[in-house]
Amino acid sequence: MKKIEVDRETCIKCGFCFSSFPEYFQSDSEGISKPVKERVEDNNDIIVASESCPTGAIKVEDVDNREN
Repeated sequence: MKKIEVDRETCIKCGFCFSSFPEYFQSDSEGISKPVKERVEDNNDIIVASESCPTGAIKVEDVDNREN
């Protein structure tokens, strides 16, 4: 499992993540990216989204499946 976080202060509202990966990211009322789900199955799309963010606002980390 992966935990996804978006740093609201760092996000520049470019829209790359939610236009390229709408199953994982969406825009909030201010145009800032937010994860659709905080935890997702491990997959390459999440890593690509994180690495493609121009400001590094998307953080992805491994989490134990047993965590709440």
